[in-house]
Amino acid sequence: MTAVPATFDFAPPSQPARGYNTTTMGIGAALRVMFKVTTKVTTMEWPKPSPTSVQESSSEEVATVTEGRVTTMRLMENVEQRYSYFQKQLQTIASRQIDWDGDNGRAPSARATEDAQVFLAFLRRHCSLPHSIFAPGDGEINFEWKARKRFTEVGFIGDGTVSWYHRDSAGEIFRDEDFDASHLEANVDLLKVLDIDDGTGAK
Repeated sequence: MTAVPATFDFAPPSQPARGYNTTTMGIGAALRVMFKVTTKVTTMEWPKPSPTSVQESSSEEVATVTEGRVTTMRLMENVEQRYSYFQKQLQTIASRQIDWDGDNGRAPSARATEDAQVFLAFLRRHCSLPHSIFAPGDGEINFEWKARKRFTEVGFIGDGTVSWYHRDSAGEIFRDEDFDASHLEANVDLLKVLDIDDGTGAK
């Protein structure tokens, strides 16, 4: 798998809601934001307000909490929209014919497609969907994340392994690892660079 970013990609039509990065911020994180807002408005007990101010404050608190819930719902909707988009993209990639690009391009194998679909569903559950998915023509399906000082690419060729490359201010990492669709938590280092909890509470 090449570590050089592809010259083309397929970005989803809808972008993350302003102020939230759905590729790194999970639903749990969004709910924690809501919890902080709720805690703030329900623990302000001193000084004791007048009946009028209580009514006004309650209205403001309800509006604040409601806004937080709406934001979380929009975040979840955005994840679902992107997941649906990437699912269709994988289907399109899987249906390619031999020489689809006029340069002897190969379509991904059934195993590569299956591994990619399992991985996509896993990312959806952790709200860590990629910025793009592409297949350059060598039979590999690649997931890509881009940020100002971070770049990550994960590829599936269909041989029971996952290849990934990560670059940030600390340096570069390139790995070829076994991939077990029923036990993705085994790829600990990959989950760390994607900022996904490995199930033990550690990242």
